[in-house]
Amino acid sequence: MSTAVLIPPPPATSRRRAPAAVLFTVGYEKSAPEAFLDRLKGRGVTLLADVRDFPGSRRKGFSKRALQAILEAEGIEYLHLKSLGAPKDLRDALRGGGAWADYARAYTSRVLDRQAESLRHLARLARTHRVALLCYERDPLVCHRSLVAARLMRSSPEGTLSVEHIRY
Repeated sequence: MSTAVLIPPPPATSRRRAPAAVLFTVGYEKSAPEAFLDRLKGRGVTLLADVRDFPGSRRKGFSKRALQAILEAEGIEYLHLKSLGAPKDLRDALRGGGAWADYARAYTSRVLDRQAESLRHLARLARTHRVALLCYERDPLVCHRSLVAARLMRSSPEGTLSVEHIRY
């Protein structure tokens, strides 16, 4: 005769933390559309959130309409979040030799601090989709998408959102 060991259920007051969602960031600088798509598909991205102020590009395949078409052909949704784009004057100042720290402070105060609803929307999407934030720069550390990602991670309950920069 065997005896069964009963394991009691956890106490009613214990709460399980939701599994962490991953928010990706990606740039397309010096990238071909096919290689770019491979990087997204390799991470299981289901939604690309374009955080460019102006979603045009001189790089073939990366303007809004062209990008949206190639993404949709692969089953990846596209969302343009102009509200989280870096204003042209800030981009121009940085390209003109301005300091990253000054750019980051200005972007934070002029955009992030004023776009709580856009950030909440993006956080909700990250819980239901595999989201990648898109901008131009290859290096996320010199792109405002890293500031957006950091803000989202800090404002999420501890351990529920992590950020992965897709590097190539």
